[in-house]
Amino acid sequence: TPHQHDCSRFARDIAEFLRAEHAAGRFDRLQLVAAPDWLSELRQALPEVVRRTVTEPLQKSLAKASTDELLRQLKAHAAH
Repeated sequence: TPHQHDCSRFARDIAEFLRAEHAAGRFDRLQLVAAPDWLSELRQALPEVVRRTVTEPLQKSLAKASTDELLRQLKAHAAH
């Protein structure tokens, strides 16, 4: 479907951005936070070099969360 195509393209765009940022030395660990279906799409698009930097992902949609809620969820997830 057109929506699936758009999602796949967006995942590839993010994956390419993350590849470039990693190559530039801007991160060595990456925490992904996304709804489970989108997380799967993104992980498939990531190059292996970036995929190896991913810590335990948070499979939850926080797109509408406030900054405080996002930070609370990340801290709680990191504590596990």
